[in-house]
Amino acid sequence: MLTYRNLPGWERALRLAGGAAMLAGAALLWGRPGAVALLLGGCIAAVTAVVAWWPVCAMAGRRRVE
Repeated sequence: MLTYRNLPGWERALRLAGGAAMLAGAALLWGRPGAVALLLGGCIAAVTAVVAWWPVCAMAGRRRVE
């Protein structure tokens, strides 16, 4: 259950920008090898930016961000 955020605002902004770039790259390369990987990576980056929680940071012990 997501009860706290573990991504600071600057990292959320970078994740959102990177996710948007990956989604745009997937749209441009659709039908070629690697497009699906870009699509999945972009979706994961965008969702974690919106939710502000990343399980790897939680496992590494990153403290709660307010």
